[in-house]
Amino acid sequence: MTSTNDSRFENKISVIVPIFRVEQYLERCLDSILAQSYTNLEIILIDDGSDDKCPQICDEYAKKDSRIVVVHQENRGVADARNIGLKKASGDFITFVDPDDYINNHMYEILMNQIIDFEADIAMCDYKYVYDNDVDKMVHDNLPVNVSKSVLNGKEALLQGYASYQDGVTFSVLWNKLCKKSLYDDIDFPSKRIYEDEASVFKILYKASRIIYLNQPLYFYHQHKASIVGKKLTPKNIQLLDAYIDKLNFYNQKKEYFFWTKELSHLLHMFCFLQYRFDKENIKQDIFKGDRAKSVKKTIQNIGKKCKMDFRLKTECFLFMYFPNIYFFIWKCQKKRIH
Repeated sequence: MTSTNDSRFENKISVIVPIFRVEQYLERCLDSILAQSYTNLEIILIDDGSDDKCPQICDEYAKKDSRIVVVHQENRGVADARNIGLKKASGDFITFVDPDDYINNHMYEILMNQIIDFEADIAMCDYKYVYDNDVDKMVHDNLPVNVSKSVLNGKEALLQGYASYQDGVTFSVLWNKLCKKSLYDDIDFPSKRIYEDEASVFKILYKASRIIYLNQPLYFYHQHKASIVGKKLTPKNIQLLDAYIDKLNFYNQKKEYFFWTKELSHLLHMFCFLQYRFDKENIKQDIFKGDRAKSVKKTIQNIGKKCKMDFRLKTECFLFMYFPNIYFFIWKCQKKRIH
C-alpha cells in the first residue's frame, strides 16, 4: 500500500449506502466503512423504507460517528435511494457500497492515492465473491503483493468492459469505483428499475479522461438468496434489456457507432440468454415478440446502415429481425458447444 500523508486526506469522499431489508449484514458493512484508513468521509445511509431493524441500526451508528448522515424515506427502490444520496453528497469524490457487502480497510486510501498519483478522474479495483459461509472471515487486510495497474481513458474502459463476463461486471458496477463528483452532475438513475447501475455507469466512464484500474480485490461482493444476483429469476429481470437499450440510444446520440455495434451484439445475445433462462425456469415469456424486441428492430433499421457491421453481426441482425426462432435455436446450439 502506498504510504499516506496529511495532504492526501484533503479530498472528502461521500460514501452512499442504499439500504433495504439487510439487517443481517448491515453492521458488517458499516463497520468496514468506519474502519477505513482514509478518514475524511461523509457516509450517507439511505434507509429505503426498511421494515426490519435497519432503520434502528442506521440511527445507532449515526449516534456513534458524526460522519454518518441518515435519510429515512418510504420505499422507492434502490435507484431513487442512490439519487437521493447523490443530492445529499457534499464530497469531492463519490462512491457507493451495497449494504450486504463490505470493503477492505484500506480501499479508499488506496484508490485516492492512485487518483492523486495518476491525476485520474476515477480509480477502480477488482472484487471478490463471498458467500454466507464466509460471513465471519474478515479478510480486509489480506492484500496481494503483486498488483498490476492499467491507465485507461473512458473509451478504452468501455471497450475493456466487453472483453469478458468478469470485465463486464468490473466495468459496469458502481461499488468498486471512486469517482470525481463532477462525473455525476447529469446522472439520474432510472427510477423503479433494477440494473440501474448497468444503465448509468457507462456514461460516467465515457466522460472520464483518465481511469486507473487496479487488479486488487478490495471489495467483497456478497452472494446470497436475497440479493438481485441470488434471487430466483422473475419476469422483472427483463429490465436488464432496458439498460442495454439505453446504451444503444446513448451511443447513437453521441454518434459513437463503433460502440453502438458492440452494444448491439451484446444486446442480441442477452435476448437469447434471458429467453433461455425463462424457458429453463418455466416462465412464460416470449421476449422476441415483446415491445423491447420491436424497439430494437426499429433501431437496427434506422441506425444499422450508419454503422460498419461485420458479416457475423449483419447475419445476427437479419435472423433476429425476421427469424428470431432460428436465431435463438442457433444461439442455444453454440452455447451447448461452448459448455
